[in-house]
Formats: sequence, structure tokens, C-alpha cells
Amino acid sequence: MRVISASRIGILGGTFDPIHVGHLDAALAAKQTLALNEILVVPARLTPHKNPKGQVEWQHRFTMSELATADIPGIRVSDVELKMPSSSPSYTSSTLQRFSESGYSSQQMFFIIGSDAFSEIEQWHNYPQVMEQSHFVVISRSGLSNAELRKKLPSLSDRMRTVSATNDRSATVARTTKSPSIWLIETKTRNVSSSDVRELLSKNQSTEGLLPTGVRSYISKHRLYSDRPHTAVLS
Repeated sequence: MRVISASRIGILGGTFDPIHVGHLDAALAAKQTLALNEILVVPARLTPHKNPKGQVEWQHRFTMSELATADIPGIRVSDVELKMPSSSPSYTSSTLQRFSESGYSSQQMFFIIGSDAFSEIEQWHNYPQVMEQSHFVVISRSGLSNAELRKKLPSLSDRMRTVSATNDRSATVARTTKSPSIWLIETKTRNVSSSDVRELLSKNQSTEGLLPTGVRSYISKHRLYSDRPHTAVLS
């Protein structure tokens, strides 16, 4: 296995159905605070615990992610999910294993996640082993502060470290920490969810300020998230 020297990557996984400005805010907060070399956006091919029949096809979600990140330096979309069987659920542990096989060590990977999703980590597939595969970067979300997260997950509180984009030492501490840790970032991200966006689109209401311009145009072109049929064939 080849080892990728020095590079420290953030991994932002998700359904991205569709990707929105809140996702990008989280990616940029992690990159800035921990001085990561780049962020890889990983659209899940088959999301566990979600009905795939209710999702837009993976090819569309992948393309929307590419459009959303096209003009943002240091952020790109990874096709790692293409290397996994299409029938296999996109578990985080499996995704991290793929990156490990590509040459990244657990000290080089920083998995980015919202505090609301991370609060359910103890119910995840392959827990607690997944905690040893990568650092976790937890972005505060409305309704669940990092202080509340510590109380909700007392068994993990010793691994949690609060960092800030305004503290120049945050990146240094993360760079020199040898064992995978949980990095808590208190930051303001725009309060938007994919489910809210889908509801607005289904009602033909404005998503101004919620989606990158390229994503909005793509959704309109392919008539996604409406009652009208759409195709997985991209152009």
C-alpha cells in the first residue's frame, strides 16, 4: 500500500440530495480551522437507513456536488463510491477503509459531520471501531451545541477537543495529535437542510440563497424534486 505523505484531507460524506450552502459552510469551516490540504466531498451511493426509491439518482447527486464545488479552491468531489458494489450500503467505515487503501493513514483523514448526526454515532455500523479509522470533525448545528454533545456522549468526551477558526493554534494541535480525535468546531453555518430544500422545490417555491447557482440551474434543467418524471441520463 502506498502512503500519501503529509497531505491531510477532510472527508465530507452525505446523501447531498441536494447539496446546499450549509454543506459548503461546514466544509470550509473544517478546512480553515484545521488547515486541511483539501476537502473531498463524497456523495453516498446507497445511504443506509434511507429509502433509495425516494432519492434522486446518484449520478445526479454526484454532478450537483461537482457543480457546487467547481469554483471553490481546495474542495473537490471524490468518486470513491464508484469503486464500491452498487448494492452495498455506504457505511462511513467502508468509505474510510477505501481511503485507507489509497494510502491515507487515520491521522491524515478528518471526517466532517454535523453535531446532530454525530450524536447518533453509537448506533453506527462498526462502532466503536470506526472511531479509530479517522479523526472526526463535528460542526455545531442549530439545536445541539458542542457542550450538549459532550453530555450526550459521555463515553467519548475524553476524545473531544474544542477548536476555533480564530485560534491559530488549532491547526497546529490537530497536526501534531497522533491518535484519532474528535474536533468540535463552534461556527455559524447557514441553517438549511436538504429536506427543506426538497419541500420548497416540490412546491415550486424559491430556493434563493440556499443552493449554489449551478445546482439551482441543474435542478431546473433536469426537473428534479418535482412531480414530473426525470431521467438518470446526464447531458
